[in-house]
Amino acid sequence: MKRLQLSFLLFSSFFGMVSAQDSHPINALRPEKTLFKNDIEALDFPNALRLLRYLTAQFEVGKERHVGLLFNGKYQNRMRGDGSFSDVSQEEIYRKLPLETIESVEARYDPNFHSQHPNLKYVGTLNFILPASADAPQPEIDPDPLPDPMTERLLSVVKESEPKTGVLATASPRVGFFAGSQLRPKSIFAGAAVEIPLTTRFSLQSEFMLNWKTDGLVPVLLPNGSTEPTSYYLRAIDGSLMFKYYLNPRYQRIFLLAGPYLEFGKSNLTRVDGFHELTPVFDFGTEKRTSFGLNLGLGVQFQAGFFVSLKWSVRSQHDLLYLQNLRGTAVSAGFLFGKP
Repeated sequence: MKRLQLSFLLFSSFFGMVSAQDSHPINALRPEKTLFKNDIEALDFPNALRLLRYLTAQFEVGKERHVGLLFNGKYQNRMRGDGSFSDVSQEEIYRKLPLETIESVEARYDPNFHSQHPNLKYVGTLNFILPASADAPQPEIDPDPLPDPMTERLLSVVKESEPKTGVLATASPRVGFFAGSQLRPKSIFAGAAVEIPLTTRFSLQSEFMLNWKTDGLVPVLLPNGSTEPTSYYLRAIDGSLMFKYYLNPRYQRIFLLAGPYLEFGKSNLTRVDGFHELTPVFDFGTEKRTSFGLNLGLGVQFQAGFFVSLKWSVRSQHDLLYLQNLRGTAVSAGFLFGKP
């Protein structure tokens, strides 16, 4: 009888040791496993970190899934399914945690578990039961929490569709001044501009300027019937209303211009009738002129307010040679005040 009892005790001890070291997977079929103090002692691990990796491996998941680590039912931190931490300093905490302070460990398969990091995918939890007097590891402070996948995709689309550099422009009215010169004929002009945004890319721009220009030397009829070369010049007031389109929403901004202009001017010479239109002759005296046409242009607007532009003007009159050259290509620079 004593031999039978002794054999039963030896068998029970052996079975208990095997049970403690049983490493069956923790999954939907076997969602729970609990190791008590004697089970932990039987595993004979050197520290809590080794025990933690042993249990995490039984979830049989990779690095992309996580196991939530709880102490007395309270979330503290997490471990990846491959047994690594996102913060390597956590390893030292578990390496120093005394095994004798752990009363039990409860492993639970729970793919619906959520922690303070809701974007992470969890497969379950490991709950360490510690005495009330024991010190639990400090909660993990995630230095770089993983973003929500949908948010990350949306942000990547925005980053690809917009330039990575430059300040985004606002749609605010602006006023300023400009000055420049026409390449042909020789001229100098200066004026004021007003820009009224319709959208972030479309604007109306109105310009008013004083223009002094010359068409070079022209023949002037003298009293004795001969001619004398004399400078022909025109003082004019120009007004224009143009549509302005910005090609990009961020500075530095390239823009296109198109719109009508109207010009009122007074010249220092008048044309004498009776001469061929291709070789006109002039006389001393003022002559008022009115002209209208179309401006086309492009330019660059800088964030600080400065801008440069190049314009081409298409005239409404083409009957006289001396009038054809009084409107042409112009280069200008200026400054717009207001919110960029």
